[in-house]
Amino acid sequence: MTDPRKCPFREPPGDRIAFEEPLAFGLWDAFPANPGHLLLVTRRHVPTWFEATQEEQAALVNAIDTARAVIQERHRPDGFNIGLNVGKAAGETVPHLPALFGLPFSIAVWNAGFVVRPGHIFLLVTLDKSGKGSDFQYRDHFLSPTLFQWESQNRTRREDAHGQLIRSHKEQGIPVHLFIRKTAKQAGKGAAPFMYCGNVDFVDWEGEKPITVRWKVPEPVPKRLHEEFQAGDERP
Repeated sequence: MTDPRKCPFREPPGDRIAFEEPLAFGLWDAFPANPGHLLLVTRRHVPTWFEATQEEQAALVNAIDTARAVIQERHRPDGFNIGLNVGKAAGETVPHLPALFGLPFSIAVWNAGFVVRPGHIFLLVTLDKSGKGSDFQYRDHFLSPTLFQWESQNRTRREDAHGQLIRSHKEQGIPVHLFIRKTAKQAGKGAAPFMYCGNVDFVDWEGEKPITVRWKVPEPVPKRLHEEFQAGDERP
C-alpha cells in the first residue's frame, strides 16, 4: 500500500499492539492464520521491505526475538514460522481486507462471497467448494489469465438490486474487488488468506438464479497462480 492515509496499521487499536520499539512495533493480526499470528511493522510508512532504510530493516530483524518472546509467553507454540512476501506473484495476500478499505469488520457482513459496502463491491471467492452443500457449488474459475467466470448466489436475478449493481457498477463508479483463494483452510493452519486480483470490470452474463458473470481482470494472473486456481475449472 502506497497511501499512508489508507494504511490499516496507521492507528491500530491499543489491544492489538503487542510491543513497541523506536523504529518498529509488533501488532497482533486482526485475522490470524494461527493463534499467535503477529506482524512486525515499521513506524514510518513504507510500501514494502525494500523501501525501508537499513536502520528500519535492522530494527525489524531485531524485533523477531522480541516477537518470539511475546508469542511464547502468551501461546506456548510448538514452533514458529517467519515469513516475508513482497508482490502478488510471491504470494503477498491481503488478510486485513476491511481495514484496507477503511471499513469496519463484522462477521455477519464479511462471511459471504458477495459483499456490498458503501462505494465498493467485494467478490470473496473460494474455488474448492468441497464440503459445501449443493446450494454453494458455484462454478468459479479462470477462463484465461485475464478473464474470470463467477456465479452469483442462487437467488440472484438480473433485474434485482444486486443484479443491476453487477451490470452497471462501472457506470455508477463502484469498483468490484476480486479476492480469490483455492481452499477455505490451510492444513493445520486455520483459515486460508485471499489473493487480491485487483478491480475487475463486468464483461457479460448469462442465466438466472444463479447468474454466470464474466469479469475482466486488470492484469494477467501470474502463470503459477493461474495453474493453481484452475481447481475451480472442473464441472460437477
